[in-house]
Amino acid sequence: MAKSRLTALDADILASVLRNEVREKKTPEAEWPSLASQIIRDYTGSQAVDTKLLDWILEKVSRR
Repeated sequence: MAKSRLTALDADILASVLRNEVREKKTPEAEWPSLASQIIRDYTGSQAVDTKLLDWILEKVSRR
C-alpha cells in the first residue's frame, strides 16, 4: 500500500538515507536525483515522486 502523506520526519529520514548512500557509495552528484527518486519510490510504495520533496531532499543533502 502506498504511503499517501509524508511527515517532516519522513522527509528527514529520506534525506538521511540519501546522504548515507551518497557517502558510502561515493555517488557522483549528477546521479543524486535518480537515486533520491528511487529512495522516495521505495519508501512511499508509489511510482509518483513529488518534485518539491525531491528538490528539498537534494538541497538538504547538498548543503552538508
